[in-house]
Amino acid sequence: LVPDRYLYLPMAGLGIAVAAALAPLTPRMVALFAGGLGLVLALLSATTVPRWQDDTALWTATLARMPTPHVAASFAKVLELEGDLDQAAEWYGRALVAPIPARHACWNIARVHLLIGDPLSAARMGEQALTVGCPLDPELLAPTALAHALIGEWDLAEQRASMVGEDPTGQAIVVRVTAAARRGDLGPFYAAAGDAEADQTALARQVVVLLDSAGEPSAVPALRALR
Repeated sequence: LVPDRYLYLPMAGLGIAVAAALAPLTPRMVALFAGGLGLVLALLSATTVPRWQDDTALWTATLARMPTPHVAASFAKVLELEGDLDQAAEWYGRALVAPIPARHACWNIARVHLLIGDPLSAARMGEQALTVGCPLDPELLAPTALAHALIGEWDLAEQRASMVGEDPTGQAIVVRVTAAARRGDLGPFYAAAGDAEADQTALARQVVVLLDSAGEPSAVPALRALR
């Protein structure tokens, strides 16, 4: 979509060049030229119509013509929206190309593996995304931290979660609180939950769910009692 904007000025120059070339011709010759050009453009347009029948066809054709990381990430998003999470995860992975990976893939690579139910791949691909140049955005760091926690890599989980400032996902906060609670430190829990009983109950429930999913159902009995 973006490159089309850069064609405006070149197309204006091309129009002037064509007009200059046609100026010496008779009106009949100009009409024949315009008719032939219109026919060619109509045929070219007809051949591109099938690409626009749906998103999958459009991005498949685009990928065949221009297999860049950004096109791969867009194709992955289409697959994800269609419910094909396995293929979406594969194409998000292909979009993680150094030195400039597709940012959309950076945001989704760990998350989509978590949706599949594969936290090990989520953690590994999240780390790979960081090594190829993905920015330290919470959309990448938070699900990567959660994935590390789910497979029992608590040190890495806490390290990645601590790198998140504003957390739109809410996942990094839960990881930080849970990691501290496992060590017997409930200070981060009360700092995050505040004084409201409902907030404490909601956060405690998330901590317990994470611990259960990570295979530690007996950890932090104090928070289990709160929920």
